[in-house]
Amino acid sequence: MSWEMSAQELPDYILFFDAECLLCHRSVRWLSSGDRKGALHFAPLGGETAQEIFPPDLTIPKGGKEASVVLASRNGEGKWTFLQQSDAILIALRASGGSPVVKNILAVCPRVLRNVGYDMVAKSRYAIFGKADECGLPSEELRGRLLS
Repeated sequence: MSWEMSAQELPDYILFFDAECLLCHRSVRWLSSGDRKGALHFAPLGGETAQEIFPPDLTIPKGGKEASVVLASRNGEGKWTFLQQSDAILIALRASGGSPVVKNILAVCPRVLRNVGYDMVAKSRYAIFGKADECGLPSEELRGRLLS
């Protein structure tokens, strides 16, 4: 699953992302650089961690897994909650202590409008940002937070 974690040791927040998307790679690096507490961990949508913790009835909207991010968060009882699209981004920003400006703008914007913007970016992200043939080596700090 991860390089050094058992299922019981999984973090409280895992952001699942499209491993082929350069925008996603850049977003993971940006979120991790602002996350001084190390609250967020990251994993590809099609990876082992996703297969292990995603419930069978989890549906990924509009375009399949390649068109979404999923944030898995654990409650105090160890049960997972799954958020998608702009909700996942908003909670990931809160968990990581990310940009207060972006966080506050997203927080006051109605979910319907946030998701329209999210869907527009998701549909055109390959055309604008490209696909990741090679993502480069992540920093030492980020490598410790990447799950398979």
